[in-house]
Amino acid sequence: MAIRFADAQGYLVCVLAGLMLTRRIANYFRGETGPTLVAVVLVSIGLAVAVVIVGQVWAAIVEMIRIGNGHMSYRAFRIPWSHHRPQTFALVVLAVWCLGLVQLSLARSNT
Repeated sequence: MAIRFADAQGYLVCVLAGLMLTRRIANYFRGETGPTLVAVVLVSIGLAVAVVIVGQVWAAIVEMIRIGNGHMSYRAFRIPWSHHRPQTFALVVLAVWCLGLVQLSLARSNT
């Protein structure tokens, strides 16, 4: 399955949001390992939930515009986004964890 341009933009926005959040967390805790890791885990879960919810709503809006009617009936189950929610959640969590580890190591090397 090929990644469409709109999907790639969504993932890029998610990674940039994760980068900004993890940078702020690492700078706030000044490279302390324990609090930084706890904050990154909590932020990753929150960001992943937000990405899944916004993605689901966005996909439904696009499908309603495409069909031209707000009544989706059985077509709501055919929206591709709804078939990949667990994978998207896990991908966002792992991406934020990786970014958090990079930001933590950068913050520790600067102090």
